[in-house]
Amino acid sequence: MKNVLFIAPNYFDYYRIIQNALERKGYKVKWVDDRPSNNLFEKCILRVKPSLLKKKVNKFFENSIEKEMDNNHYDFVFVIMGQSFNSQQFLRLREKNKNCKFILYLWDNTRNFPTLVDLASAFDITYSFDRYDCNKYGYSFLPLFYSVSSYEKQEIIYDASFIGTIKNGKLPLVRKIVSEFENNNIRVMNYMYLQSRLVYLYYKMKDKDFAGTKMKDFSYKKVPYKENIKKLLQSRIVIDVPMKNQVGLSIRTLECLAMKRKMITTNEDVVNYDFYKPENIYVYKDKIDFNNVFFTKDYCDIDKRIFYEYSIEKWIEKIFKEDE
Repeated sequence: MKNVLFIAPNYFDYYRIIQNALERKGYKVKWVDDRPSNNLFEKCILRVKPSLLKKKVNKFFENSIEKEMDNNHYDFVFVIMGQSFNSQQFLRLREKNKNCKFILYLWDNTRNFPTLVDLASAFDITYSFDRYDCNKYGYSFLPLFYSVSSYEKQEIIYDASFIGTIKNGKLPLVRKIVSEFENNNIRVMNYMYLQSRLVYLYYKMKDKDFAGTKMKDFSYKKVPYKENIKKLLQSRIVIDVPMKNQVGLSIRTLECLAMKRKMITTNEDVVNYDFYKPENIYVYKDKIDFNNVFFTKDYCDIDKRIFYEYSIEKWIEKIFKEDE
């Protein structure tokens, strides 16, 4: 049995899903958070001014990662994002563990997280969901995944739904799409999430996109993964608005593929994927054309071979392909 030290953010339980998939493949997995704290204030500092938490991050790395490696044998260090850390920390770790393979996966891009370029230099291989970054830096292109191939059937309640965190220029697009739907008598469940009311007040002061909004326009309770999926299954159409500068597909896109739900998205790169069908996915640019085949034709099933390529099982196989 091969041992994996799995370092990943505690984000909507996706680390659990990945850990479970690795364990089903026969790996023994130890998970460590990629941040020393999930305190909202400290998470913001790590994003905006990480140098302020340098001592705390170094201590966390030494106590939670280096000590773990010193006390146990690992065949792989598998990191998702690792945005708190730097290349020197992992180079030091590699020097002491020369028979261990170091793998990095990026589910955000370097335009939004420029420190990831330095981090990637310390790894044997870096995978990215972002085609632009792969072309620029030589990373291996690997889209995200869906985690469940079949879902419990749900009654359709919503014509369309949006569930997502509002950040990086999302708000105007979400409001515009929702407004166009509602103006055409399409029922929309719109769950715009912010981490706290303090975050809303900060955006209200600093971000012109929030002009004219009210605190009650947003929700401040994170939707658990299973409840999130349930609400999407209750929708005919899922609205996907990725962050500004994002080229890689959101995990929501692949979940819709598995759920056989139609999606409207602002990510124009989706047309370059082999599962794209205009009956299933509508690329939003400036205005919705309600005469488009997306609205006039039923969902079109995807070839099973293509469908399997985006499963979490296949995703794990590709990342650990040299170990198969």
